[in-house]
Amino acid sequence: LLNYIEASWYADNSAEPMQMQQNRLKDMHEKLQEIRSLSQDEIILAEVKAHEQKLQELTLLLESNTG
Repeated sequence: LLNYIEASWYADNSAEPMQMQQNRLKDMHEKLQEIRSLSQDEIILAEVKAHEQKLQELTLLLESNTG
């Protein structure tokens, strides 16, 4: 699942409609929650937290650009 998250950051979203981009971000968020529920490994959870922070920043940026 972490590999999926990592690959999702590199997917080119520029040609996709905004709804598809938002769906991808939502999917990433759901996968991060799933990882959090499946693992108690501190290193993995630290990676999850870092991805969640990046995802939050990107979500805020996209919202500010569409509003």
